[in-house]
Amino acid sequence: MLQTTVTVGRTDYHLAPGQDIAALRRATELAVRSGGGLVDLVVIGHGAVSILVSPGLPLAITEREFTEDPGGETREYPFEPSALGDLDLEF
Repeated sequence: MLQTTVTVGRTDYHLAPGQDIAALRRATELAVRSGGGLVDLVVIGHGAVSILVSPGLPLAITEREFTEDPGGETREYPFEPSALGDLDLEF
């Protein structure tokens, strides 16, 4: 499963599945080029959110792949802690 997150400043918005990320990028670029504007997102657990995008605003769009193992756990790909085995750390 692909999880897309929009980070604006220090705030992360985890997008609901099925959103058109290419359209989101175009809307973001258009808002910046026109001096600022609202960009609509559909966020997991919060519904619709409008963010004001303007030049100079730190904004990042990241995509991470998650997989579900047979036990039903969701893990971030490719890191799987079980691949490390048991670590015996003594101090």
